[in-house]
Amino acid sequence: MKIIIWTVVLLFSISMCFSQNYIYKGDDKFESTNTWEFEMKTRYWSGNPELTVGKKEDGSGYLLISIAVPFKSTYIGETLLVFLEDGTVIKCIDKGIRDHVDDQSMVIYNFTKDEINSLKLKKIAKIRFSILGGYQGKETFTADNKKPFFMSLNKEEKSFYETNTEIVELFKK
Repeated sequence: MKIIIWTVVLLFSISMCFSQNYIYKGDDKFESTNTWEFEMKTRYWSGNPELTVGKKEDGSGYLLISIAVPFKSTYIGETLLVFLEDGTVIKCIDKGIRDHVDDQSMVIYNFTKDEINSLKLKKIAKIRFSILGGYQGKETFTADNKKPFFMSLNKEEKSFYETNTEIVELFKK
């Protein structure tokens, strides 16, 4: 019985090492970083936004942001700002590439090659985004690169996501 349990644990561990993350845009899939849940500065009814960076073949990329919303008519939209740790701001323009799946509003923003290079050098410190279509109209939120409810017994684990490290790894492939 112990052999079976250890075999299952080993196979699961191996599969996790080789698993791949993707962003889907229509029928196309793009390799991506892990998903990062940034902590909101204030409470939105559903929780925190999740971000993922995807890689396009030409060296540019995508930013996928999603958050649970109360109604299908409520969505993430307009300009999104990405603040890097050195104070640099990347302005992402809404191109209307959005979806609503499983009570989640999702939108994809584009990153240029130069913006990806900046993201490789400096970690994302925070983002500012807007939610539209709700009963209060447009609401703007800030979310920090801070793991929500972070608590670890491992002193080496960080309370933030090393976004730059993950982006460097993704774009090496």
